Amino acid sequence: MRQASFSWHREQRLVLRDVDLHIPQGHLVAVVGHVGCGKTSFLSAILGELRCVKGSLDRKGKVAYVAQQAWIQNATVRQNILLKRQHHSCFYERVVQSCQLQTDLAELPAGDQTELLSSVWISNWSEEVLQEGATNSTTAANGWRLTIYGLLGICQGTCIFFGTLILGLCGLAASSSLHDETLSRLVRAPMSFFDTTPLGRMLNRFSKDLDQADMQIAIVVDSLLEMLTDVLGILLLITIYIPSFMVAVLPCSVIYFIVQQILTWRRLPQKLFVRTFRQLQRLESVSRSPVFNCIAETVPGVQTIRAYAVQRAFIALSDTLLERWISSAFHLMAAERWLTVRLNFLGTAVSLFTACLLVHGRDVFGPAAYGLTLLYALKAPWRVSPAPSPDWPQHGAINFVNFSTRYRPDLDFVLHNINLDVQPSEKVGLVGRTGSGKSTLTLSMFRIVEAVEGDIMIDDVAISRIGLHDLRSKLTIIPQDPVLFCGSLRLNLDPKGEHTDDEVWAALDKAHLKAFFQNKADKLHFHIEEDGQNLRIVVMRSGKIEEIGAPGDLLRNPKSAFYAMSKEAGIVGDDQSVGFERGSSRHSTATP
Repeated sequence: MRQASFSWHREQRLVLRDVDLHIPQGHLVAVVGHVGCGKTSFLSAILGELRCVKGSLDRKGKVAYVAQQAWIQNATVRQNILLKRQHHSCFYERVVQSCQLQTDLAELPAGDQTELLSSVWISNWSEEVLQEGATNSTTAANGWRLTIYGLLGICQGTCIFFGTLILGLCGLAASSSLHDETLSRLVRAPMSFFDTTPLGRMLNRFSKDLDQADMQIAIVVDSLLEMLTDVLGILLLITIYIPSFMVAVLPCSVIYFIVQQILTWRRLPQKLFVRTFRQLQRLESVSRSPVFNCIAETVPGVQTIRAYAVQRAFIALSDTLLERWISSAFHLMAAERWLTVRLNFLGTAVSLFTACLLVHGRDVFGPAAYGLTLLYALKAPWRVSPAPSPDWPQHGAINFVNFSTRYRPDLDFVLHNINLDVQPSEKVGLVGRTGSGKSTLTLSMFRIVEAVEGDIMIDDVAISRIGLHDLRSKLTIIPQDPVLFCGSLRLNLDPKGEHTDDEVWAALDKAHLKAFFQNKADKLHFHIEEDGQNLRIVVMRSGKIEEIGAPGDLLRNPKSAFYAMSKEAGIVGDDQSVGFERGSSRHSTATP
């Protein structure tokens, strides 16, 4: 050490200052001093645990460190000695002999392969070995107690295991059913629901609300069953030792019943707890939804927000929404604590009464029994639409019969009294200005927008009389805004795994994409990022570029008689873009 100064952290004061020290090789040095003079800090500095703020520290060779408080791993004796190093038997034996551990290792049940729990275990074991002759009789006398405790522990562990297993399986099934039912209702909701319901509210239902149903209800049920068995066991144990305690059980039950009535009686002017708590829960849920909605709206538009320098306005809006949510959540937690304090007060009263009975009958049982006693005192059915024939539709004839629809009941008709016949294999182009109803006509065929009057017939089958899954699985659409999911190319083309690789390649060949993906190293396992950010598939038509997602649609329904062209897109210049002639679209037209 040369003019070395050390501190535990850079900002803290120095614990060693201007130390000059040179220890030659092979010398034995003892550091002596009173408590707090820096001996431990000095050794820590040599180990490199302290930060050298000034000067220098040079150390050659390896360090063997014996801590003041022995550190024992939860491992075997050999593993503690080797400390993650390779085992060399000769060197290992020399170390054991140098430390005079041969006798101790021989006394251990498995020698140096004995599992060590902690240094306390080592200390207790060594004391037991030294006093083994004097404690043999005591160990034999306590053996039956250990047996009883062991059996009780095994029974308790078995009950907890099976109880947790049953509760977990039932909770998992209930959570899956609830999630599937909620998701099914959401995807089957009419478009008017999505037009009038904020995105944040839907996210709230699938995040916080489902989390409450999945986690909190299971915890509450588990706590209820645990508390019920605890109460029965406590009442039984206390009654065995203090039969007079039964005198207090009835008044306590009456008090709890009265409190429950007070908390739930709606005629009280205070409307205590239940009605207040219910409203607070609603406020917390309602104030939480705008926060999720704000996040969902802000994240995609971060670049726009920064470009127009309106960060402060959005931060202020976020702060306001968060303050409302936090305020509601705080009052909700305060209401919970209000109830908890009063219930704890009643529990304390029961403990006080038990303690008074114990003091009154202190000569009947021993202190252990009294201590134990005082310790323990403290779906609706729905109509199923008939499924069409498995080979429907065979021809693909489409008929609109006096069809009218609108997005919401309070809005005007978007399409009114439409009559249209499309023959099998016939190509039909819809032409009109923006807002004339072209997209609505397309959505109506998929029943995304339901009919108000009239119906749509496909091969003489009314689509309103069959299930949504049966209908949509038979139709194919190339959406105006193409969608690609994060995953492999094969997953996007065949998410259900119903087709062979040859069929997948055939679909890609029809879309003129086979050569493009065959040049990829992963081929059908080519990874597509979310929304296809690493992939742009472009079709050329009349000198314009259109972005499509046709291969999956062609694969799922090669006989479909309906499709929509994609919107015009800007030129893509990355190395994963590819152009195609307009023959791609012409080649993909369905035939009966």
